[in-house]
Amino acid sequence: MNKSIAGAVLSTCGTILFSSILISGAIFSSTMNGWSGSSKFWYAILGKSVPDEGMTSMELSFLFYFSIALFLAGIVCLFWEQLKKMK
Repeated sequence: MNKSIAGAVLSTCGTILFSSILISGAIFSSTMNGWSGSSKFWYAILGKSVPDEGMTSMELSFLFYFSIALFLAGIVCLFWEQLKKMK
């Protein structure tokens, strides 16, 4: 039971963090003047800022991957608990 609650909390936190990063990236990318690569949206979230060239990004790559890891850890906890109940 405790792992089910922990898994639900982890996956919910990962989902909320992931969604907030995507929303903030969409809002920020509309105000960007310069970027490198093919996607302005993904550069806003994962890109590296180069202030000398006028290219700015939020540099949220660590939080982006951390939110995915939280979500996956929660799913693994939920899956593990269901496997234990089947035995």
